[in-house]
Amino acid sequence: MRPFDDVLKANAERFSGFAGAYDSFRPQPPLFVTHLLLRYLEGHVVDPSVADVGCGTGLSTYLWDGIARAVFGIDPNLDMLKTARGKLAALGKGSPILFIRAPAHSTGLKAGSVDIVTCSQSFHWMEPASTLAEFNRILRTPGIFAAYDCDWPPSVDWRAEQAFLRLFETVDRASEVPAGTGAHRWHKAGHLERLSASGYFAFTREILFHNVERCSGRRFIGLALSQGSLQTLLKRGYTEASLGLDRFRGEISECFGPGEKEMVVSYRLRMGIKER
Repeated sequence: MRPFDDVLKANAERFSGFAGAYDSFRPQPPLFVTHLLLRYLEGHVVDPSVADVGCGTGLSTYLWDGIARAVFGIDPNLDMLKTARGKLAALGKGSPILFIRAPAHSTGLKAGSVDIVTCSQSFHWMEPASTLAEFNRILRTPGIFAAYDCDWPPSVDWRAEQAFLRLFETVDRASEVPAGTGAHRWHKAGHLERLSASGYFAFTREILFHNVERCSGRRFIGLALSQGSLQTLLKRGYTEASLGLDRFRGEISECFGPGEKEMVVSYRLRMGIKER
């Protein structure tokens, strides 16, 4: 057994049991992602084949429907994939999307079979060295890998954001575990350096962008409930009161009232171009 196998198993299990909340409340990445990545492959790829790794419930996978000739949504968590697959019927028989249960470092895809690999809100849960080696294996030349994440919390109202940050200060303190046990994440701030250091990419860079959505108080509370760190503590028996979640619900309900607010979701995309 490799030293990180237990960690990756814990990382995958972390997302069991709340696929519905995740799919209902998380931001859906904007179509801008597809336009951006295709622009970097302009002149080389017209109808790409895409692997969306760590796809979860498919929020980032379904972006490519109608754009790519083949789309592979890959995730090790069965709960998340059940929700992702449940949406396929609405697309009809012509959908290019196929969901596969597999870890990021062993996708099962053929060598040189995809033009684009994406990781939306997921690369930090993958062991970087083995995962990047796998992505290099399955990418064609030219090809592109992009890991993109949104900042938490989204920009919506300073009172709501303050309440969110206060809640997750409590969650983070309660989530502390001894080194070498439980789930592990690799810091997102190191993504670009890892891409550059891998030697697989001729060019790497970070791109910032944002998307505007509408948000109700119910949805903002749902964004908190879609976080794996909070859900892990609730599974362990923590009460809403002990974490301050009941207080958070009240603060957000008072802040939003019955209406909606404009929510700005800020993204950081780190990408690498494979040209050799």
